Amino acid sequence: MNSEPEQKPASAIKTVSIVMCTYNGAPYLRQQLDSIVKQTYPLLEIIIQDDGSTDSTMEILHEYAGKYATIHVYQNEVQKGHILNFFSATDRASGEYIAFADQDDIWKPDKIEKLMECIGDNWMAICFSIPFHDEAEIREEPDLSTLKIPNLTLERELYVPDAAGHAMLIHKILLERIPQKFIKSKERGHDVLAHIVAAAYNKVMFCKHTAVYFRRHPNALSYITAENAKKTISNAIAYVRRTLSLYMESRPFVEARLRSVVDILSSLPDEAYAKRDALKLGKAHLQHHWLKTFFYCVKFRNRLFYRRETNPVLSFLRGLYFPISCSDYSRHKCKSYQKIHQP
Repeated sequence: MNSEPEQKPASAIKTVSIVMCTYNGAPYLRQQLDSIVKQTYPLLEIIIQDDGSTDSTMEILHEYAGKYATIHVYQNEVQKGHILNFFSATDRASGEYIAFADQDDIWKPDKIEKLMECIGDNWMAICFSIPFHDEAEIREEPDLSTLKIPNLTLERELYVPDAAGHAMLIHKILLERIPQKFIKSKERGHDVLAHIVAAAYNKVMFCKHTAVYFRRHPNALSYITAENAKKTISNAIAYVRRTLSLYMESRPFVEARLRSVVDILSSLPDEAYAKRDALKLGKAHLQHHWLKTFFYCVKFRNRLFYRRETNPVLSFLRGLYFPISCSDYSRHKCKSYQKIHQP
């Protein structure tokens, strides 16, 4: 049996478990496993739970388990689905910290090392991740100075999930704070639930390090064609026309997400104090109290935008228009958008 890459010993080192869930992931699985076993931070274990693959996924997993003692492979007797599969797999993890792994990404060797340096006494650390479709796209190292730090506030989480599981490291205590009823409901993914709860307790730290290359599939349901974001009059007009046309069609999706996040936040104890402003905004929007909604969107605008708007007039107008412009975040679910843009 081969041993893992040589790693520096550490006294009283904090233990990290990797949790990966697989399903028919054979085409890219080897690349991801190779990147995980080469981590510079010593891993306690790599838990891999398959949800009934019918391709060669299990053969590959058993091959790697035979090479690396830290890899432990399980397969569900009955399919659980993506969300329950991840949560049940985390129950097997014994590490103090857990990192989620998708089956088709590529990790940089120092991903866990950098996230462990950043997390401190927080419950979650999140790093930069770079999308790619083909391996040729990841040869050049991205310039971190050109990357926008994601807005990970709860106010933005009401409308769009920006915290991705492949970029996360969490403390295991976080899992104990997620209400079980929301795990069983399967309405929100493991990463979204984890981020909502961690953010409600103000326990999220962003790590300014690119540590993951995550594979994007153009035929995926959530894939969205990139729009031209340059600040020009023509782009502004196109943006307003697009969001206005999507508004009524996307409204059920927007409100369903709002309701889900509000329900989760409402179930958390008062000590999760960071939830208060997000609840004000979410409830006002759901109750169609538009004056309050517009007021809160303007007041909390720097927590809603992906990045801070430096122009004060434009910042105010964007905040005022946000209850309508948020339809953009659900455009991939709208038939009118899919008809034009989806491959």
